[in-house]
Amino acid sequence: MPLSVAQAWERIEQLVTREEFAKAIVELSELLPEADEDADTAWRKQLLERYATVRPFTSLLAEVIPWGATQVGTLLVDALRELPKVQALRKPGPEHIDVSLLDGTWRRLVLGNPLLAVNGLIDKHAWTFCVLEGLHTALKRRDVLAKGADNWVTRARGCCRGQTGRSAGAGC
Repeated sequence: MPLSVAQAWERIEQLVTREEFAKAIVELSELLPEADEDADTAWRKQLLERYATVRPFTSLLAEVIPWGATQVGTLLVDALRELPKVQALRKPGPEHIDVSLLDGTWRRLVLGNPLLAVNGLIDKHAWTFCVLEGLHTALKRRDVLAKGADNWVTRARGCCRGQTGRSAGAGC
């Protein structure tokens, strides 16, 4: 049998006062993680402090390496190629990024920065790390690859099979 709000308060007040209840709720909310917080939230927040370290080489990743991708990795490669442009903007907004690449924590960090979101802006530092983490994951899954990087693997496999004319020694 459902209770009305008034009935629920009556039952609560039989055990504690409203003030004690409110205080307990505040204390509990301080202890519990945010509703959509995942296990990597603290780690991702710490990454943002290292933006100055990674910023100089992100354009090299985007412009120098010829990236290839499966259909799944194409959106990420596009985001990586656009990353230097987003970083160069003084006031980037959500229209400058692919929000479909954001998961729970990254969505909150990129779009939910209270100092930026009120003006309709994104946190480009968080976006940078979101793209870099996505690149790392895509590389591990082989959804993204550096074109030409498979040449070494092909040569090594041929050497070990004795197909290059060289002996298949212990160094292969």
